[in-house]
Amino acid sequence: MIVQAGRTINLDDYIAKNGTEGAISYDVDTSTGCAIADNNKLTVDIDAEPGNRTVTVEVAEDNNYQRAETTMTVTVAKSSQAVLAIDAKDVTTTYSPGGHVTIDATVKNADGTPVTEGYGSIVYPTDPPQDNPYLQSSENLSNTLTILKAGTIYVAVSAGGNDVYAFVCKNVKVTINKESITPTMTLSGWNYGDTAKTPTVTENTGKGAVTYSYSGTTRGGATFGPSASAPTQAGTYTVTATVAESDNYFGGICTADFTIAPKSVDATVAAEDKTYDGTADANVSATVSTGLLEGDSLTVSGLKGTFSDAKAGKGKTVAIDSTGATFTGVGAANYEVAIPSTTTAAIAKADLSKAKVTTVPASYAYDGKAKKPAVKVTLNGKVLDLKAGTDYKLTYKNNKKIGTATVTVAGKGSCTGTKSAKFKIKMANALTVKVAKASVKASSKASAVRPITQVATMYKTTVTYAKATTAKAKKLNGYEALSVNEKTGKVTVKAGARPGTYKMMMKVSAAETAEVKDVSKTVTVTVKVTGKAPLAAPEGAIRDLIGARRPRRRCRRALDTFLPPARAGVTLPVRHDLSLSWWGLRNREPRRESDRLCLTGSVTRWR
Repeated sequence: MIVQAGRTINLDDYIAKNGTEGAISYDVDTSTGCAIADNNKLTVDIDAEPGNRTVTVEVAEDNNYQRAETTMTVTVAKSSQAVLAIDAKDVTTTYSPGGHVTIDATVKNADGTPVTEGYGSIVYPTDPPQDNPYLQSSENLSNTLTILKAGTIYVAVSAGGNDVYAFVCKNVKVTINKESITPTMTLSGWNYGDTAKTPTVTENTGKGAVTYSYSGTTRGGATFGPSASAPTQAGTYTVTATVAESDNYFGGICTADFTIAPKSVDATVAAEDKTYDGTADANVSATVSTGLLEGDSLTVSGLKGTFSDAKAGKGKTVAIDSTGATFTGVGAANYEVAIPSTTTAAIAKADLSKAKVTTVPASYAYDGKAKKPAVKVTLNGKVLDLKAGTDYKLTYKNNKKIGTATVTVAGKGSCTGTKSAKFKIKMANALTVKVAKASVKASSKASAVRPITQVATMYKTTVTYAKATTAKAKKLNGYEALSVNEKTGKVTVKAGARPGTYKMMMKVSAAETAEVKDVSKTVTVTVKVTGKAPLAAPEGAIRDLIGARRPRRRCRRALDTFLPPARAGVTLPVRHDLSLSWWGLRNREPRRESDRLCLTGSVTRWR
């Protein structure tokens, strides 16, 4: 830098700290007419001799950098020389190997007017290199400088220094930003059990350090990562590469997808020999005994097998259906199992003499016709899918009359041996009785009704009817009020019965025949008496009842036979006027009205 005699400059303006936070101090030989004032200012005496001065610069130690010391050169110009000014703007660019920076500078007088000649040339020194690793001057110190490194540097642009113009210098700040990178990565997959491959990162121009992170999903459905270590299980994964910043380049991130394929192994299949059961179904299994990594295990299930046909025979082809196969065990998801499509096995003939035979249905109702039920054959706990005429022949015995019948199964084709089974022919439901509710109007005379709507017998026989006499039957209110005709089944309601609902248990019997034993059914019939209760006895009967002077309680029960239940406003048909005042029926005297006796009040209050 250049300073004119008699002037003061701030040395800090010419120093680039480059990241250090340490305090900066300066020192200069004061015998040369220069001195360091407060705030790091360099003061030059007015009579100082023109020439160069060396200033020692010391940077104190901070948290990141050690103490450092360097020197800078200050040129003292004559005070009587004309003063120039350099106009140059700071420059910002991006690092590129072998790139250049151009500094545009012009020289002006102190009053700002352009100077075109007499000041010599503008120079752009950046040496020595050890103090400036960022830029390098050209040999002729032109305004085009070569970029060496990203960072910030001050270039001392100077002019003058002759007999006409004093030497002048301006520090131009040059910022060289790091260049961005766009890295890419490739990683081809591998098979389970093979050595993991290493990712390849390209476009890492600054050769920044690379770290990797792996994540993904295993073939078994488990989540993997993120992890700095590569996965080992079969599955689909993504690796992320992080490129660190270098001196001249920013960092970057790139990803790559890859797959660890399952290892291929071969299974051995086997089909079980079986006894003929009418189906082509085969029990098959598969095992994997070779190709597994140490510590792994593999079990195969869910296979289906089908014989070429259902017939008995040796060395029969069995087709293997593996569409529903499942694989379990340690590391099972890391394998791709190849399952053969066929194998062989034998079907032995079924010995029906060792089977269990049952009929379908197990019993019949006798109808006079021969019964030929189908059969169900069970061998070794399994129901065989046999076909009559193809796998066996059926013969029947005693299969028409009531009792126990026999069916014999004789094997043929893929079946051998014989086996018999019994079934029942039972007595039919010989008697059917249907009952419906019946009703009659209250009357002083007996009334007949038929609540039995249908009586059916399977065979021609005689049906009789009778009132049930069990203790339960006697408790019903119709046991006394109702009677039944033995031959017709009609039910008679006694004369003078009160209105109400009467129930009676009736026994319907069918006589024994050659085919059917004596059978009977007991049903409950219901008869409803409607209307108003009649006076069931003529005038003289009541007089006789009163005249007999029976005990009062007995008379009350007798009157209950003819009088209606306790209800106001009941009318009774009579032939003559009656007088019941002898019984002390105060305010209850009957009166003649259209040949009907009208009684009011409650019978239960009569005394």
